[in-house]
Amino acid sequence: MNVIFVLLALFPRPELVPVGQAELDAARRIAAERAVAAPSPGKAQAWASSLQDRVPGRFVVGYDSGAADAAGAWIVQQGGDIVRVDAALGFLVADFPQGCESQDGPLAASASQAGGIRYFEPDIRVTATTLPTTPSLFLTSGTSG
Repeated sequence: MNVIFVLLALFPRPELVPVGQAELDAARRIAAERAVAAPSPGKAQAWASSLQDRVPGRFVVGYDSGAADAAGAWIVQQGGDIVRVDAALGFLVADFPQGCESQDGPLAASASQAGGIRYFEPDIRVTATTLPTTPSLFLTSGTSG
């Protein structure tokens, strides 16, 4: 049975065409255009949210590649506690003392001055309002081949 799987895996499939230099150049061009045009991730929406939608004292701190330790040190220096680290997406979630919820406050100003920090925004509550009704949606969660 395993031999059959190996043979099927080695058999060329028409839907998997080789990627050439032209495709790589086009992908790089598209990525560069999106990077220039894209605003900071969620910055306007998070700060514009109401205080009831925010988790009190909890902030998301995005950091540059390789600057996780510097961002963590900045959080501790400001009196915060790290709640969650997402190294794949490059952000930390941290709890800070109450009373620093202002976008123009000293904590946000300090974050903009700190090296290696890409963004600093309040953590907001997100609620699912509906469930998907398409059964195939549940079958495509990374298990399709």
